[in-house]
Amino acid sequence: MSATRELMFDHGQPSYSEVNNDVINALTTTTWRYWVTLGISAGTALLFFVAPWIYQIIVGVGAAGMNRNAMWGTYLSNFIFWIGLSHSGTLLSAVLHITQSDWRKSIYRSAEAMTLFSLMTAAMFVMVHVGRVWFVHWTFPIPNPMELWPNFRSPLMFDVMAILTYLTASSVFIYMGSLPDFAAVRDRSTGLRRKVYAVMCFGWRGTAHEWHTLGWAYTFFAVLV
Repeated sequence: MSATRELMFDHGQPSYSEVNNDVINALTTTTWRYWVTLGISAGTALLFFVAPWIYQIIVGVGAAGMNRNAMWGTYLSNFIFWIGLSHSGTLLSAVLHITQSDWRKSIYRSAEAMTLFSLMTAAMFVMVHVGRVWFVHWTFPIPNPMELWPNFRSPLMFDVMAILTYLTASSVFIYMGSLPDFAAVRDRSTGLRRKVYAVMCFGWRGTAHEWHTLGWAYTFFAVLV
């Protein structure tokens, strides 16, 4: 046994396989606390988001004070907050990766996930302050029966295109870093779960060439994002 491994076991630090097993067990094993927490979270979201949104759709955007001069004030401030939060997560992860900071490994995945979910939340505020949400597809440059195209000089279109572009780049950024994790779950899963993760990891085997290619691609997207 090498000196490094002896030092690791002397201090009681877990090995990589033990860490993988702990993470995978958390994915596959649930207790009643998990379902209680999930139920409370879903109920809270229903009470404080879905119900008020349905009320606004029925009554109109005047329910949120949209009949005033600062018509998008409340929703716009929330939109900017979540966009700024997503920028900070991406910037933190990218800078730590480029500078090769060893201590980043415990937080960079959380920062990337924060970016992704913050962008999704920001996109919801665009849908909310539109009012007639069933027409939100008109903001996308896709063919429609009316043969109309969105006005690309509209600030609303700026928001939609910026979110879609940033969301795509951030999704690829976090997905590439998750390939080894998907492969680890694949190797310890059975049945349908194994097939799903086999597709998600794109046949990752952990060879030196794959790690080298992933490192270059990850650095490229870190600079790009």
